[in-house]
Amino acid sequence: MPLEVFHGSILDADADVIVCTANTELTPVAGLAKIVVEAAGAEVRHELRLTGIIPLGQAAVTSGGRLRQRAIIHVATRDALMLGTPTRMEDIERGTRNALKACVGMAAGSVAFPLLGAGDVGLPRKEVVATMGKVFGEYPFLRIVLCAFTPADREAAALLAQAQS
Repeated sequence: MPLEVFHGSILDADADVIVCTANTELTPVAGLAKIVVEAAGAEVRHELRLTGIIPLGQAAVTSGGRLRQRAIIHVATRDALMLGTPTRMEDIERGTRNALKACVGMAAGSVAFPLLGAGDVGLPRKEVVATMGKVFGEYPFLRIVLCAFTPADREAAALLAQAQS
């Protein structure tokens, strides 16, 4: 299936599952993680506490809580302890792949992604979408929606959508 680009909040995306950025301790204290978990509610926050710490590029699955999506896949894109472990493109590639594997495991037909690592982590958007796009190509049977929230996100996502069409 061709990649879809959605201009807006990932919370408004039409998908069975959404992917959310996270820190390695799964504590949603800032950015997209905070927005998504606050909207999803206390149940999701509790599920994250029970999960514990995950390494960069790993994914943890919770219910969708109060969201209309049935699940949230939290991908660790930032070292919570800030111990000098920078996020690399390899972490984004692994995180994208782990999120898609989780989708397959739960028989989801569609998933919405943000640009992993392009927000407060500060990775270059064009490199992020190229890296993610390479992995998206491994899952042609899934409907993948790339959510582009900012104008810079939209510009980078448009390049990927053109390259894949």
